[in-house]
Amino acid sequence: MHTLREILHQSQIEISQSVYRNSALLDFVMPVDDGFELSKVNLKTRTWQKIRSYQDTIQNLCNSAEYQRLSTELANLQNNEHEKNEKKAELRAKIRQMKSDIAGKAFQINFPGANQNEPVYAITYKSGTAAIDLEEIIGTHNELTSHPWFLSDIDWFAGLKNNTQAHDLGMEGGYCILGTDEMLFHIFLHNGEEHIFDFNTMQEMTIGSVLSSKVETAFWDFVQQNKNSIERVSIECDKDKLTTDEYQELYYLFRLADFYKAKLVVSIPDMSYEKTFINLFDHLPAELFEPLHKKFLEHLDRLSDICIQWTEKFKNQFPEVETAIFHRRDPEFLNLFYECRSKYLNDYMKRHLTQNRDGRRDAIMDYICMPALPFYKWGMKEIIEVNRLEEYPSIEKSRRIHKGSVRIHSMLFPQEASGNGRTSCFYAGREYKKHITI
Repeated sequence: MHTLREILHQSQIEISQSVYRNSALLDFVMPVDDGFELSKVNLKTRTWQKIRSYQDTIQNLCNSAEYQRLSTELANLQNNEHEKNEKKAELRAKIRQMKSDIAGKAFQINFPGANQNEPVYAITYKSGTAAIDLEEIIGTHNELTSHPWFLSDIDWFAGLKNNTQAHDLGMEGGYCILGTDEMLFHIFLHNGEEHIFDFNTMQEMTIGSVLSSKVETAFWDFVQQNKNSIERVSIECDKDKLTTDEYQELYYLFRLADFYKAKLVVSIPDMSYEKTFINLFDHLPAELFEPLHKKFLEHLDRLSDICIQWTEKFKNQFPEVETAIFHRRDPEFLNLFYECRSKYLNDYMKRHLTQNRDGRRDAIMDYICMPALPFYKWGMKEIIEVNRLEEYPSIEKSRRIHKGSVRIHSMLFPQEASGNGRTSCFYAGREYKKHITI
């Protein structure tokens, strides 16, 4: 667990020496294990200083009498259920406009003399993306600015905000439809033993918790070692709603695609899950494998349908966003993906092996190539990948694979801690997951 404030403190850097001003941003708890570094920003100091100046200006605005008056009036209305929504909307619009007027000027501030070369500090993740308050880039959507965002190529985003770069933009993202403790495989052996494995972590489980072993191949190894001793296999999967993390991921995609006027691909990696399943169980006798495969696909399609239904809801909420949904039951889009993917993987696969087993490797390559889907489908040469921090390694591989054909920029965010206070909902046991109730 980390906060930006703690990282700065541990590095003995004063907040005033960094790009950070927002207290909510500084104290957001990021349930990510490692990968944070403190970087001295020299090459693009001008942009960072504009961000710092903008943050100070916003703080001055919030302290102004007019802003305080509007905020107080709005707060009083929100405490009165009988007040009309039109008045609340009017006040919100005035507050947004006050901030937007400043946001429009944020990257047009001139800095005199040597100040523009003064180095400042920023916290980076995996040495590739830097954490800022997203408000400087997209404006005043409060739901987007309560936590850090880790953006690659800040100057590119800054230019985009001020229309200094004219691009047809694509955007890609989506959530993994199966998190930890959401699909369990109960394997019964002929000797009466029962073993439970989690499909997300690939680890053996006890009741309610993942075992301490971190060997990702534990599930596969167990099946291979006991394939002649397996009597039957059952699947436990009763997930029927989104976690707050999953809702957040979809909402951010549409909100940002709407802001940037980008064409959006929402990716559902169900085809990759099926490859992983086949890799696990294709050595079983047909009388075991075939009904198990059928049941697995029933669960998979049900989970995929939940994502599709929510995507359709967001499409109605953001009708200006041109949206395509990528999943295994759309053969035309799927075939296009594999046709385009093959052109870029052939050379890459000759030089790199991410895993030794073909099925597992191919599923990973799906993930690596998905950020390029707007390029495959619409020919977009500039793509923004919106995703959680943990996806950074696969995004970087995608960037390298497609280098020279398309530029993939990333907007990454840390997710909130789950009920266990340590991990996001994706990695939490089901008793600690937070779900959307609407």
